Amino acid sequence: MFEADTAAEAQIVCNALKDEQLDLLIVADELAGSTGHALGERILAGCPNAKVLHLSTMPSLVLSSGFLQKPFTTGQLMNAVQSLLHPRTQ
Repeated sequence: MFEADTAAEAQIVCNALKDEQLDLLIVADELAGSTGHALGERILAGCPNAKVLHLSTMPSLVLSSGFLQKPFTTGQLMNAVQSLLHPRTQ
């Protein structure tokens, strides 16, 4: 598990992964230095098999299937992650 506080940090972490597989990227629209959607698109360009979960207060801004509207509970977050990583078990 890796964590980044800004878009620039997230990009550095993802670039450092090189050939390792990125399973899940969780991004918030309020990410410093970028929007969560823009960062997700950049990360997916290098890791096309990664799943992206966008956290936002505005669902109309998120175009991907991985979306969780704020505010949310821990259970809702766990369900969203489970649905993205293991869609056949839902």
